Amino acid sequence: MKCKYFRLLNRYADGEISTDDKTLLESHLLDCPVCAQELKVLKALKENTVRKDIQTNPEFFWQQLKGRIAQEGRDKAQEIEVGFGNWAKRLIPIPVVIGIIAIVILNAIPDNLNPVDEYLFGNGNGSVVDLVEESGNQLVIGM
Repeated sequence: MKCKYFRLLNRYADGEISTDDKTLLESHLLDCPVCAQELKVLKALKENTVRKDIQTNPEFFWQQLKGRIAQEGRDKAQEIEVGFGNWAKRLIPIPVVIGIIAIVILNAIPDNLNPVDEYLFGNGNGSVVDLVEESGNQLVIGM
């Protein structure tokens, strides 16, 4: 159970509470064992917490920071390379499928209906093979 004075306990333990709130909270602590117990815990924590001045070497900090930044850069570059490799592997089947479809379509076109040969040679045969076989008939010498 939490009462409405529970939020004031931390400020009371730190001595940052107004005198009106202080007298109100002290009278409440006589009636509420939950808040009284919480205040004991907060005071014990405050007493046991010792502030220590931590001496650090700034040059060591900057060296460590630069090393971490460089490592993260290498990790990002490696992720990009791996990412491109995965995409390349995924895209390989696309040209293969397009090539297979093109081969099937080109093989489905009948040999005797070659529009390129029709246009180039205009012989009506429709194929270079027919033109070569009938080459003797097309040549007329001496008239």
